[in-house]
Amino acid sequence: CRNLVELCPYINRLLSFDGLNYLKKHGFFTALQLTLEFCIDHLWSQQYDLCLIPRFDHDMYLATFLAYLSGAKHRIGYSETVTPWKARNNKGYNQFLTGALSTTAVEHEVVSNLKLLRYLGGKVAHDQLEVWTGAHDEQLAQTVVPHFPGNTIAISPGAEGSVRSWPIERYIELAKRLQADHPIRFVILGAPGEEQPALQFVEAIAGQTINLLGKTTLRQSAAILRQCDLYFGRNTGLSHIAAAVDIPVVEITCQPRTGHAMHVLSPIRFRPYNNKSVVLQPDEYLPPCHGNCSAKQPHCIMQIEIEEAYNAVLTVIADEIE
Repeated sequence: CRNLVELCPYINRLLSFDGLNYLKKHGFFTALQLTLEFCIDHLWSQQYDLCLIPRFDHDMYLATFLAYLSGAKHRIGYSETVTPWKARNNKGYNQFLTGALSTTAVEHEVVSNLKLLRYLGGKVAHDQLEVWTGAHDEQLAQTVVPHFPGNTIAISPGAEGSVRSWPIERYIELAKRLQADHPIRFVILGAPGEEQPALQFVEAIAGQTINLLGKTTLRQSAAILRQCDLYFGRNTGLSHIAAAVDIPVVEITCQPRTGHAMHVLSPIRFRPYNNKSVVLQPDEYLPPCHGNCSAKQPHCIMQIEIEEAYNAVLTVIADEIE
């Protein structure tokens, strides 16, 4: 994610710390030693006054230890008690903080982040998302996604067989129906490892598909999304970037309406944060799932039909034109 914030005008210095990778490769105690070395090399000389840890969910990245070992006088974050998972996985972490917010309210992640500022006495002037791209990013976007007389829809089908992915066959059928009625082209975005569904889509929807999967940085993806009229796809980082560049989003999720509101896939917490977003989700979970879709392959998400997606896309596009 470093690439996404490199041009942020509010940052004086940007450092990358891969705590999760340290844990996976070296185990806890060696990862902790590497954390200390990072702080000694990069943070101690700065004598920071304040460190913020905006993560509401349990800390999987050594962020709390990084904050403590940084030497910052004030270390503010969310209490270990805010979720059952955090209470279990981060037991004792509050002792490393000088200020811990305790709340059980289920709110959007943007609201949770801004609560840290209010906790410190700050005033929030607005809550619009921002993305910072450069001239090169914008020029690339205009080159690879040139002007088109119809509508351009960005899609991100995801990895084949993932529980969060709508089957690629439904993406293809949806695209065919949309193109039968309207001049529409598609831009495929996503990460390496998701190539197979993208290739299936390109083969089926030839002529008006631009396949950029795995070929762009996050900043370039943001610039490309600005060239689009809508994003359609699973709940992933791209849906949030689309919301941040202020284009409509039709997001499809496996998390049922009757599922746990606190879950990491819950639209209550993680829906695209703009007023142009629509989230399609199953009304309820399918057995044996309970509270969230716990299958290993597309399961609860299969309840979302092509007709529902078709109507949502057309409605959003029509609203934008008006």
